[in-house]
Amino acid sequence: MLKAVSALLTDSREFINCGGYAGPDRRRNDLPNYQGPRRRATDGTAPRPAAETAPPKPSAAARPENAAEAPSGATAETPSRPPSKATAGIGMAATSGGGRGPDIEHLPPSNRRVQVVQEALRISQELQALLHDPAEENAKAKISDHFNRLMNLMGLVHGYCREEGEAGSFFKKKYAEIMRTVSKFSLGILASGLERTVQESSRIVDGTTPAALGASSKIFYKMSEFDTLITMLGGYPSLSLDLLEMIKTGWQNVLSLTARDNTLSELEKDDAAPLKLVAAKRLNDADVILQERRAADSQEAAFQRLNQSPTA
Repeated sequence: MLKAVSALLTDSREFINCGGYAGPDRRRNDLPNYQGPRRRATDGTAPRPAAETAPPKPSAAARPENAAEAPSGATAETPSRPPSKATAGIGMAATSGGGRGPDIEHLPPSNRRVQVVQEALRISQELQALLHDPAEENAKAKISDHFNRLMNLMGLVHGYCREEGEAGSFFKKKYAEIMRTVSKFSLGILASGLERTVQESSRIVDGTTPAALGASSKIFYKMSEFDTLITMLGGYPSLSLDLLEMIKTGWQNVLSLTARDNTLSELEKDDAAPLKLVAAKRLNDADVILQERRAADSQEAAFQRLNQSPTA
């Protein structure tokens, strides 16, 4: 056994010679149906199966006319293989020349970016259904998991929107569609979750609920999650006065809990951006916007009173 293991470890080949393995190793020329990337220029051309030697049958899907149009590093597609739904016309769009070109909206599922978009749409719909019927068992945990997953996927889709051309337009359209779905229930999630967090932290600050170890960091990370959602909804200026008041109270509670729990202070030692400073900055931002909104509301009320006063 030791000799066998030593022989495998000293084998100069990149892949171990295993009879059941059909991956991109030196034996790819013995696998005529393999169409993966060639790792070495010395491998030569893979042998063509008998089906390829026959004239290709006309297909409704447009195929590249030469090897230069094929993806870099891939060999020619085997005509004997049945076409997928995307290549059979579902994923094709008419071009100006009368032919048919690839439609990115119906790319095959193997396209990773399209999978991300489809997964984000699916999760947003499931999340909306859970919020409409929260009586389901473990609904609270599912809502939290779905929401965190959706935020990650939306970040990926937002990055895809930077592309130019047809691909960028497709991802922008899908991102707007996801945003419309999310905005319908995001304010409800924000209001209910923020209210629970503020009430929980206020009870700890008042002494009604005993403070557990790490309470300050727990509330801090909850408030940070709400900040991510607020940023997606347009930032603090887009919120109502009631939500701004709750945000201000929440960050005040975080700073108050740091006096009882030194968890944040311990984390600050190795943290480039101290959590306590982050909490103070968020509190200041909410307070400034709250004061500006109140001043604007008072000025508007004063103008309305002047307009309603009888003229002399």
